[in-house]
Amino acid sequence: GMLVLKQFAEMRNKLEVLVDQRTEELKEKTLELEQQATHDKLTGLLNRRFADDYLQREIDNSHRQNREFTIALADIDHFKQINDLHSHAGGDAVLCRVAEILTNRCRKTDVVARYGGEEFLLCFPDTNKDFAEQICSQIRSAIEKENWSSIARNIRITISFGVAEVG
Repeated sequence: GMLVLKQFAEMRNKLEVLVDQRTEELKEKTLELEQQATHDKLTGLLNRRFADDYLQREIDNSHRQNREFTIALADIDHFKQINDLHSHAGGDAVLCRVAEILTNRCRKTDVVARYGGEEFLLCFPDTNKDFAEQICSQIRSAIEKENWSSIARNIRITISFGVAEVG
């Protein structure tokens, strides 16, 4: 009788370890799927699906709480030419570097998302249009002055912004 109980206890312990391992694997997979659902694979930025949901929530909150909220759409100028002259790999490298500059130049409270091919959405909660325009101007200048030679010789990248305050 005692031998059988001991065997059951050992089996139970092994099963508990196995269940714990599987639970951990499922948690990791869930996090990975959540990341894929909300982030752009190439740049690592938030994706349009996430941005659209976030945008609607923030617009509603800004109206309800009478808070300032400004958004900007950024578009890399003449991006088709970049792909045509420097390959799609070169274009991808430009997108990744622009995403990095946008993220580094925005504040922690701002949201940066890849909104389309070469379009990016920047959300500035609790921010008026003038201040958001200053941030965008600094980003535009940083991108223009960036050394792009690691991607291609004689490549010049510029970006345009449209800024609007939610009213």
